[in-house]
Amino acid sequence: MVRAHELVNRKTNGSRGQLIFIVAYKIIYTLETNDAREILQYQQEGDNCNVVYGNEISKFQNSNFVSVFCEDFYKILLEQIITMYDLSIAPMGDFACPDSISSQILDTVKTSLSLRSVKLDIERLQLEIFGFEQVMDILSFVNPKQLYSLILRFPASGAEEDFEQLLALERWSEFENLELEVHWHTVSAKEIMCIKKTLTTSRIFGSIKIWYEEIDEEKVKEMLGHSRRELDHYVERYIRVPISTIQVLRTTIECYCHSLRVDRVSDKDIYDSLPASDEDLIPFEVNSDWSKTLENKTIIELLLDHLGFIEIQTLRKVCSNIRTCIDHFKPNPNLKILRIWITSGYVSIKMGFKNGSCLETGYGQVESGCKVGKALVKKDVYQTCLDDLKSILPRKQMNLEEFEFAFHSFRNLFNGEFFKGAIEFIERVKEVLTPNNVLMKVRRFIHLENCVQHNVILEPIKWLEPISLECIQTYMEKDIWHTADGSEANIKMSEVVKLKMDTNQWQYAKEYVNKEFALLGEVNPIHFVHFSKIDITVKNWSNEDFFNWQEEILYSPSFLRYKISFRDCSIDNDIYNLLGLPFRTVNGRTTWYFKMPEKNQVLHVLYYTSQSIVFTRVDIEDVPEVVVMNFDVQLVD
Repeated sequence: MVRAHELVNRKTNGSRGQLIFIVAYKIIYTLETNDAREILQYQQEGDNCNVVYGNEISKFQNSNFVSVFCEDFYKILLEQIITMYDLSIAPMGDFACPDSISSQILDTVKTSLSLRSVKLDIERLQLEIFGFEQVMDILSFVNPKQLYSLILRFPASGAEEDFEQLLALERWSEFENLELEVHWHTVSAKEIMCIKKTLTTSRIFGSIKIWYEEIDEEKVKEMLGHSRRELDHYVERYIRVPISTIQVLRTTIECYCHSLRVDRVSDKDIYDSLPASDEDLIPFEVNSDWSKTLENKTIIELLLDHLGFIEIQTLRKVCSNIRTCIDHFKPNPNLKILRIWITSGYVSIKMGFKNGSCLETGYGQVESGCKVGKALVKKDVYQTCLDDLKSILPRKQMNLEEFEFAFHSFRNLFNGEFFKGAIEFIERVKEVLTPNNVLMKVRRFIHLENCVQHNVILEPIKWLEPISLECIQTYMEKDIWHTADGSEANIKMSEVVKLKMDTNQWQYAKEYVNKEFALLGEVNPIHFVHFSKIDITVKNWSNEDFFNWQEEILYSPSFLRYKISFRDCSIDNDIYNLLGLPFRTVNGRTTWYFKMPEKNQVLHVLYYTSQSIVFTRVDIEDVPEVVVMNFDVQLVD
């Protein structure tokens, strides 16, 4: 008997594409690797489901084909032990996928992804059986930094989706340079204007492509520029991107395919050859009436409420009076993401904003001062960076979706002067980020732990308001430690993590992720069971560790899913004396089920031989009927 999740686990090499096609009473699952394509078909035959793999047919009595498929797909998404490049879920041909199928698949996707400790890493995603709101629910579980291509087709019941709402930037704020493809019946002036506005005012999308049935070609010509290349099968049009000296919008219409694609590209030659459009901003300096108007404090205050951070910085350059006015009001930059990266004589600041735009600035120390981009500032690198942070950040409490702090403070990289300056810089950054000692509200904290001084490396987590912190993620760059096996790095980082455990921030957080280095010595589960999700790597894993973690997890009210990977493993057959016989062992994976104190809750344990172990809380109704539970515990109603 071959199941899809077992087929996936057999394949250990090459990137993966998973294609799911739905037709009447059948789901076709295709797994593509670099050198092979495997196909399974889930077919309904009366009251039974047949799973067809080549010439092999496995029959599931009294089972629905969708339910059997969803059981396999749930495990594939939850465990994801492969690299997933491409995932497509679409009807085959003109088949209209009914809600009874799409809703069951949607529930499976959302449930499995919600139990993962980290978001799903995938580069290309094609969804053609869900409505827009359902798609956005799925995307909330996908790593936005990994996804670069999204293809959407909405079912007939969702044909009235609003295109302007589809491209509303606040819904996509975590993405950057995403390639979006949408099937849309009619491309009118409204759709063209939305695409043009989106690509010229935000960096969320790098390109937008529409597969259409009908298109207003006159509006395309009017709003997206004159053609530079016009052939039988396609037409190319260009128009300048406002507030730019190099970027253009390139529109390609493929007549035979009925597709329109608009890309934002950098091409100086084409930009210079295009006429200036009415939308290109007129320099404020040459229009004294505009300057006088904008120097009015009331107008500035109203205007700042509607501008993004980058637009405000552009406005500050108009004249000194306007700059003084803006600095007086100190507008909220609507920051969502802040990253501070410090190394020898260099600081990088990256900011992401609620409107989807982002800005990254590097500050490098040179002999005559500080280099900021191409500009030279005659001040110290740290002072220059601090001055900019003070002019940008709000004076009130910081409220961020993500805060990342990295400090490469290795003695061989820093000379004494720079090291001392960097330590002082961190202390002054704290004063800027926590004015009047008001702690930052941060949902996700990412920390690069490459520091030789524990008091320095612990500082940033103490800047955060404990009750707002949901996830802590730590990582390090092992290459920077010049040791034979990285043991020195592991020792130092393990010590740092132990110190973190004593902080209130650690106790209040709900998730912890650490896969870049292995925790040494005995890793006591007591320090982790308050988390709902963890994904960590440890140096050693023994029978005793296995048993102790299982015992603590059973009685953890917060626990949802823990994944623990290990470098060395000493588990042997004595584990069966401690945990009892497993439910099954297949392809190097051993499964146990244990009753939990909460009524109808079960601990599912999946052990990948000598690699990792995954503990998951599941409902008792999701447990196969033939399972005999290990251990009895006192039930809590």
